Amino acid sequence: MENVTTVNLTDAAATDRTKSLFVYLNQLRGKNILFGQQHATTEGMSITAKDGTQSDTFNSVGAYPGLFGWDTLSLEGKEKPGVTGHAEQSRDNLVAVMKKAYADGGVLTFSSHMPNFVTGGDFYDTKGNVVSHILPGGDKNAAYNAFLDQIAGFALHLKTDDGRPIPVIFRPFHEQSGSWFWWGAAFTTTDEYKEIYRYTVEYLRDKKDVHNFLYAYSPGGGFGDSVDTYLKTYPGDDYVDILGFDSYYNGEGDSWFNGVKTEAKTVSNIADSRGKVAAFTEFGYQKMKVTGNTTLDFYTKLASTLKSDPDAKKMAFMLTWANFGPDSIYVPYPTGDPNQEHEMLPDFKKYYQDAYTLFSDGVIGAYDKKVNTASEQGFMHIASPTGQSTIKEASTTIRVRVLNETPDRVVYSVQGSDTEYPMVLNPDSGYYEAQWTPAAEQNGKTADITVKVYGSSGAVLHEQTNTVFVKIGEVLAGAYTFDTAPDAEGIQYNGEYTSSSGGTNDGSAAYSDFNGGSLKISAPHLNGTDSWQELKLELKNAKAKAGAGS
Repeated sequence: MENVTTVNLTDAAATDRTKSLFVYLNQLRGKNILFGQQHATTEGMSITAKDGTQSDTFNSVGAYPGLFGWDTLSLEGKEKPGVTGHAEQSRDNLVAVMKKAYADGGVLTFSSHMPNFVTGGDFYDTKGNVVSHILPGGDKNAAYNAFLDQIAGFALHLKTDDGRPIPVIFRPFHEQSGSWFWWGAAFTTTDEYKEIYRYTVEYLRDKKDVHNFLYAYSPGGGFGDSVDTYLKTYPGDDYVDILGFDSYYNGEGDSWFNGVKTEAKTVSNIADSRGKVAAFTEFGYQKMKVTGNTTLDFYTKLASTLKSDPDAKKMAFMLTWANFGPDSIYVPYPTGDPNQEHEMLPDFKKYYQDAYTLFSDGVIGAYDKKVNTASEQGFMHIASPTGQSTIKEASTTIRVRVLNETPDRVVYSVQGSDTEYPMVLNPDSGYYEAQWTPAAEQNGKTADITVKVYGSSGAVLHEQTNTVFVKIGEVLAGAYTFDTAPDAEGIQYNGEYTSSSGGTNDGSAAYSDFNGGSLKISAPHLNGTDSWQELKLELKNAKAKAGAGS
C-alpha cells in the first residue's frame, strides 16, 4: 500500500502538484539545495534571445537553474517578458516562459515589487503610509484588489498543455525588516504587515480560487539567532508555507558567511518546529565583475558554509538575482573572449558539480508525490482597525474574519464597558462588521477593542484585543433623537430675538409626531423680513447625553 503524506498547508485545497512540491522541497532539506536565479531565461549577458529559451546558467554549466524566479513587474510590463501598456500580452508572455521553465525541470517562484498605490510611484517610493490605505476600508483598497486580480489571472492561466495548474512559490512583501520598500519596517506597523499579508492570501485563495500557490515569508537578514526578531511580522502558520530570508554579500568576508550560517540555522529550526519549508530566498554577490572580485570562491564557500552545520544545511533552495547588465551580475557567464573569461566561472562550475547543489538536470519527482492536506482549524483575526493604528474618523468599521467554522455569534466590546455589541456577517466582504463611534472621553487616548467569537455552546472560541489611538478632529459627544415624546424632555425654549421686535419669550419647544417624530418649535414673533433673528434652546440634559452625568 502506497504511503501518503499529510501536510498542513496555507491552502487545504491546493492542487495535487502544489502539495507534492511542498513535500519535495522538505525532503530535499539536508540532502540537496536547489540553485535558482531570477530572470534566468529572460535576462543575461551571454544569451542572444530573452524569450525563455536561453540562459547564462546553461551556457556556463550545461544545465538550467533548478529554480526560476520572476516578479509581478513582468505582469505590469516593466520587466521582461512583459510589454508596456499591454496587460494581457504581458500575462501571456510570462505564462509562456514559466511553462517553458517548468518543462525544463524547474521549480517556479514569483516575487512582487508592487507599485505605490497612493502616490503612483514604484516600490522604492516610501511615501504615503501605503499599507493603511490598501487594507479593507482604505481608499486604495480597490486599486490593490485590481492588482491582485492581475496576479490571480496569471496564476489561473499558468497551466500545462493538458490543463493542469503549475505550482508557484509566491513571495509577497519581502525584506520587510528593512526600510527600502514602502511595506518596510519604518512605514508599516507590525499589525498592518500581518494584516496585509493575510488579506493578500485570503483574497487570492478564497475569493479568486488560486490553488497553485505556496506562500513564502522572507524578511531580510540581520536577525541572527533571535527567533522573536525573525517572527516579529509573521502573519501566522495559517498563511505561510515557506520560511526564508534574504542576504547579499558586499565583500565583508567571513563575517557574512558566518552570519548566513547562523541565520540559516535559525530559520531551519523555526521551520522544523512549525512544519514549514526553510529556504535561502535571496542571495548574491553584489557588484560582481568579470575581473577584480575579492572572493573568487564565493559559490563553493557559501555551499560549504551551509553544509558545515546540520541545521543550516537544511535550506531547500537558494535564489540569486538577475543578470540585468554589466552593473548587475549575479551568475558568472562565458564572455566569448578566451583572453578574458569571467574569473568566477571556474568556481561556479565547481559549485554546480557539488553533489549538494541541484540544477534543472537534478530535479526529479517534484510533482508526482501523493499528498493529503490536514483539515483546517478555526481561526479569527481583526482585519480593521489594526493594532496601534490611529482612529481619525468619528465612526469606524470594525472588520473581523472568521475562518473554517461557523460561529454562533461575534461581538465586540470597548475598554471601560462590559457591553458586548453584535457584529453582522457581510456576505459581500466575508467580514463580520460593526460600526464603532468612540465616546468623547476616549478622544486623545488609547482604547482597547476586544472581539469574541462564541460557539453554539456559549463558549468563547476566539478572542483578540487591538489597542488603537483615538484622535478625532470632531467627536460626537451625544445625540438627540425625537422618536418618542420623552425624547424632547430636557430641551427648554428660552425665547427668540428679532431686530424688529427685540427679545420675546412666549414660544415653545415640544415633541411632534410629524415625519415619524420631530421637535416642534413655536416662535410666534419671527419676522421673515428681518435681517437678524435668533432662537434660543437650552439643552438641560446635555451632560447626560454626552455620558458625563447630570
